[in-house]
Amino acid sequence: MTNNIKILKYSIKNPEIFLDKYYMFVDKHHDLNAYINKTKKIKDTLIAIKELTQKKYSNSVIEKLYIDLYKEIKEHANYSEFGCFINACDSNINEVINDIDLLKEITRLYIKYRDITDIVPSEWMQALLDKGASRRKGQAGEKKLIDLLVANGFIFTKNISEFKKINFLLQNLVASLLIKD
Repeated sequence: MTNNIKILKYSIKNPEIFLDKYYMFVDKHHDLNAYINKTKKIKDTLIAIKELTQKKYSNSVIEKLYIDLYKEIKEHANYSEFGCFINACDSNINEVINDIDLLKEITRLYIKYRDITDIVPSEWMQALLDKGASRRKGQAGEKKLIDLLVANGFIFTKNISEFKKINFLLQNLVASLLIKD
């Protein structure tokens, strides 16, 4: 308990700096173009469903569009306008991927309550990706801690077998140093 209080007092006296590079994600997202292209495809499919439904096309044609939409939302769709709307409907992409009837119902709601344009500005998509950057902070904190420990003489290992090997080598080194004395 005493050590925890000492650590707490140390942490209070030594707060982390603002704009810490470990917690900043200022570069454009590496998959930005994939998200833009996916959002464009989703919007095109939604527009087609809307138009063909209004023009009373056959259900078989519209069903094919739902299948296309179903395929499109499996990857890089969570930051699309439609993906965000799925969340607004108290659902998530995984639930919709596993239930085509739910996808159809949410699509009907989307068409009814949202405007659909075919524009996908890159800065808008990047802003949505930036909003999700906080999810990466846990890994950033882990990386920062590892870097601090390595800078202070600790050895980083990638797995348990590597750890055991290093531990064995260190034990032998210490033993050999003790024998020489």
